[in-house]
Amino acid sequence: MTADRRFVVDTNVLIAATKVGLMSALTSATDWLVTEEVADELGIDREHVRARVRPSPPHGSDEACFSSALATGQHEWKRLGLGEAASIAAAVHEPSLVFVTWDRLASWRALHELNGRIWVGHA
Repeated sequence: MTADRRFVVDTNVLIAATKVGLMSALTSATDWLVTEEVADELGIDREHVRARVRPSPPHGSDEACFSSALATGQHEWKRLGLGEAASIAAAVHEPSLVFVTWDRLASWRALHELNGRIWVGHA
């Protein structure tokens, strides 16, 4: 992976990092962010993640419409959570982002949409 890559981290990864005491190590790492939807799901403020929150895209934009389609189960796929949908849509529309998740359904959808720009962990 090149140095210009950044990681867009899903809710379940942050929850696991908190449970095992790795949140401080994660917050000191570089090149990662969360979508506003993930921050809202967790109820975390921007200070907790050192202002690494990517704002929601403008309403009606291609990214916002794609995120909505993922979250509502349009097309042939099951619905994703708002955080997963926003994170995948962000990575689709910003090629420097790599999606990081532990969610099985989100990982399959991301594999389909992101052509390998996904990092899947296992809990």
